[in-house]
Amino acid sequence: MRILTEGALIGFVALCVYLLMALITYHPGDPGWSQTGTNELVRNSGGPTGAWLADVFFSLFGYMSYLFPMMVAYRVWVLLKHRIEHPGFDGVLVTLRVVGFVLVMLS
Repeated sequence: MRILTEGALIGFVALCVYLLMALITYHPGDPGWSQTGTNELVRNSGGPTGAWLADVFFSLFGYMSYLFPMMVAYRVWVLLKHRIEHPGFDGVLVTLRVVGFVLVMLS
């Protein structure tokens, strides 16, 4: 279980850094989800995938997209804080989180 937690920490840190890098280096001329782009050269530091990902986030959420790397960083902090504790599976908590997420996305 500890190996999975440490692997998740490394994955979340990498995701946070990559997402933040892609959002910061977003360029409207890059090809992406909502446009084909006019440049042969992709200016996004995340490459074509980063340009596409940043375009999706900015198209759907606008400047609120910068909250997503912060949410991932918060999740890393929570995992670091509780990596020694091994709470059991709580179905009610998981259900509430899924329902909350669905309601937020629908609203």
